[in-house]
Amino acid sequence: MTLPKRPDHDITQLREVADRIATLIQRNVEGTGGLPRLVDALKQSGQIADLLIEYSVRWFNDNHGESILLGPELYWLLTETVPHEEDGGGSEVDCHPVTRTRQMLLICVLEKLSTRPWRPETAEDAAALVKHRYSNNAMPVLPTRQPAEVEGVITTSQFT
Repeated sequence: MTLPKRPDHDITQLREVADRIATLIQRNVEGTGGLPRLVDALKQSGQIADLLIEYSVRWFNDNHGESILLGPELYWLLTETVPHEEDGGGSEVDCHPVTRTRQMLLICVLEKLSTRPWRPETAEDAAALVKHRYSNNAMPVLPTRQPAEVEGVITTSQFT
């Protein structure tokens, strides 16, 4: 099967969106929506759609409705379903344009995070996390954090 040829998405726009996502990841204090979740979500259109909607709402609220996280065109592209390739007997297949755009977004987010004071626990943990979670044969395992026991606080885990 031959994949349709599409131009790569504008890297400038991806960097702008990545900067906003990196800001949300950096502000993340409750343990949801961080880098591991982004890496996992980039693999499937449904997961990335849910995460982008969550990030869009957070961004919109944090900026008092003055700006948006990303436009509908980029959202549409990032959440497009990538067709499953049948095993072609070991022949190499070019990366699907949607997959490549998602990968470029991840690279841009990592680029933005590397210029900020945000750091994962250790550099080795971050490298292992990205490698493990983005490899083709990885089984996603999300680390769990127990929220602080504070009466009357609503956490996002109550809405899953």
